[in-house]
Amino acid sequence: MGVGNELPRSAGRSEPCGVEGYKTLGYELAEEAAVTSADVILVSTASGDLLFGIAKGLIEAKQAGVFARLPRLVAVEPFVRVTRVLAAGIIAESSKEAHL
Repeated sequence: MGVGNELPRSAGRSEPCGVEGYKTLGYELAEEAAVTSADVILVSTASGDLLFGIAKGLIEAKQAGVFARLPRLVAVEPFVRVTRVLAAGIIAESSKEAHL
């Protein structure tokens, strides 16, 4: 998540409405005792919108005093899936390096 509690800027591919929608998941997670006491939360990701939205929701919940300590969020992307997408040509040849 960058330095401190700052969120990274999107690489330009995120859908702002989607990120705002995923933010509600962060609020819901903040209400769960197991989550607020966790050190790390693993989030399956592709473009990062889900991770970004959950982070925004958790940060806002923390700022509202719902819980005291923000768990670290870790993006998890199965490498095999990425290689299959690249091999299938779903991502244009010119942008392969940007996605590796």
